[in-house]
Amino acid sequence: SGQFQEKSEINGQTYTVQYFERAVFELHPENQPPNDVLLSLLGTIALKIRYPNGAPASPLAHAPGAGLFFPQTNQSISGVFLDYWKTHGGLAQQGYPITDTFPEKSDLNGQMYTVQYFERAVFELHPENKPPFNVLLSQLGRWEFNRKYPNGEPGGVPGVTNLQVGVWGGDHASMLVSATSAHIEFDCAHADITGAIAVDADGRFQVNGIYTFEHGGPSQPTEADSHPAVFTGQVSNGTLKLSINITDKSQTVGPFALTFGQQGRIVKCL
Repeated sequence: SGQFQEKSEINGQTYTVQYFERAVFELHPENQPPNDVLLSLLGTIALKIRYPNGAPASPLAHAPGAGLFFPQTNQSISGVFLDYWKTHGGLAQQGYPITDTFPEKSDLNGQMYTVQYFERAVFELHPENKPPFNVLLSQLGRWEFNRKYPNGEPGGVPGVTNLQVGVWGGDHASMLVSATSAHIEFDCAHADITGAIAVDADGRFQVNGIYTFEHGGPSQPTEADSHPAVFTGQVSNGTLKLSINITDKSQTVGPFALTFGQQGRIVKCL
C-alpha cells in the first residue's frame, strides 16, 4: 500500500502506516531513531482473530525448558525457528513468542506448515527449501490488508484492489501472483506480468505482459519465442477466468479457469 493514517487495534492511537506483504510499518515520531518506525503487532492480532480460544494443542510443542525460554509469555523457541529469530532482528523485530509450534493451513496456497506465532510475525517451516529459506514469514501484512480493506486502501481509487497474492491453478495453467508481478506456466509456454494486477469492482482486469512459447528438447535464452500479450480476466468467489491475446500474432490463448490456492495441472513439452 501507500502511506495513510490508521487507528491501532492494540492501543487505539492513530499512526501513519504502510502495508507490506509480511509486515505493517508504523511511524512513531515520539520515539528517537531508529525506534521511530516500528512493526505492528500482526502476530498478536492474527492469533486473537484466528484462534479466539487460544492456539490449538499440538504434538509438535516444545518440551518445557527446551531452546530459549521467555517467562514473559511462558513460551520457548528452539531449532531452526530460534536460529531464524536470532539472525532476523530477534526481540526488537519479531517480538516474544506467543505460541508453541503447531500445524496450520496456509491462506495463500492451502498447504500445511509447521508455524509458531510471535508478537509481530508468524514463522513457517518450509522443509522443501534449502537453508536459509527453510523458514519464511507468513504474509500477515497481505492477510491484514485484505481483512481490513477489501475494497482497497483508504484514499485509493474506489472499488479497485489488487489480485490476491498466492497460487491460482487449474487445468493447463498455474499462476503465481505477488504484489508486484505474476508468472504463469502453461503446458508448452510461460508468461510474465510486471506490476500489480488491479481488479475493478466487478472483478475484471486487463494488463500487459510477455507470452513465451516453449518447445521440446533443450533451448537457449537467445532463441526465446517471446511476444507482447494482453491478459484479461475476471475474478469471482475464488475463481479466475483468464484469457491471453498475443497481440503481434493476433492469437488468443484460453480461456483458463483457475482456483485460488490450487496447484495447476500442467503437461510440459518434452
